[in-house]
Amino acid sequence: MNSEKEFRPIEIYSGNGWEVELLKSMLESAGITCFLQNEYSGTITPHYTAGGVNPIKLIISSADIDKAKTIVEEFQNNQNKDNPIKKNYTLTTLKAKPALNGELLFDDYKISLRNDPGMIGLNIATFGILGISNGFSFWNHLEDDTITERLILAITFSMCIFLFFYTISKYRKAKEMNEKEFLPADIKEVFIVKTDRNIKFRFVLHDNFEPYFKFKNDKKSEKLISFLKESGVDITYV
Repeated sequence: MNSEKEFRPIEIYSGNGWEVELLKSMLESAGITCFLQNEYSGTITPHYTAGGVNPIKLIISSADIDKAKTIVEEFQNNQNKDNPIKKNYTLTTLKAKPALNGELLFDDYKISLRNDPGMIGLNIATFGILGISNGFSFWNHLEDDTITERLILAITFSMCIFLFFYTISKYRKAKEMNEKEFLPADIKEVFIVKTDRNIKFRFVLHDNFEPYFKFKNDKKSEKLISFLKESGVDITYV
């Protein structure tokens, strides 16, 4: 009975891939046998690990717990020394205004951009069909309708054409930014414009990529600003 309890598996640490692998090698160097849990899911979704969804767990035998604790504490102290800001890997999502501009997701490690080119493509097709339909209606009723009716048709047609080309420009931008990810070190500068209702962000990256967003002025937006400041990013208020 005591033997079964002595070799009971215990989770000693959980985090992202490189942290767990480094600690695992330190434990094994000290003669402690250990293995990983959730290794595969942590590899395919690394930005959700370290306390988020499916973190990679380091498992040891309960017989080695006292010896392992000393090594883990030393490892964590070194991590905190190298990274004074405690990392939080829980994602915060900001939805852009308008919605066609997509979403920005961030934790205390990196920023991710999300958009749906397929949804924008559907809008392009819709405005294109409406524009053609209104164009034919306007042409066919040049002589029959009153000036007011023709004016309404002309305005509707013009609006559809404008929205058609506007969504085309958004489609190109969506394809460029969808699944884009970058670290604070990748950011050259951030320009911020604040009003009572909204906050506008323009990120200038070292690779000349410049995503632009407008968000609601709320706690999430302020949290993003705090993250950028703590990460040493240059911020210019316009």
